[in-house]
Amino acid sequence: MGAKWIYNDNLQAVCEILAEFAGYEFAESDWDAIRFGARGTYTTKGLWYEYSFQAQHEIILRFGYDEPGTGVIMVEWSAPACLVQKIDTVLNLAAARKISALARWPT
Repeated sequence: MGAKWIYNDNLQAVCEILAEFAGYEFAESDWDAIRFGARGTYTTKGLWYEYSFQAQHEIILRFGYDEPGTGVIMVEWSAPACLVQKIDTVLNLAAARKISALARWPT
């Protein structure tokens, strides 16, 4: 399990990339559930939103804002050992700069 603060603007891209790692087909309905579920979160009050991608691998995510308007969101995660380094890399990038969503890349 790990945890990382990332820029809120990167949340969709992070979710799409992690879903790809799990072998999960990320849909617009997944994004709707995550973005609306995360709205009412507040980590210092213990209010989190949990979502998982279950396919070839299971990745369990928890999201929570520290304080409204900060522009960052905490992502806690649990995944198989074979994905740990990949997930750490994506979250480190999402904490440092703007990233693009995988599902929007041309195939």
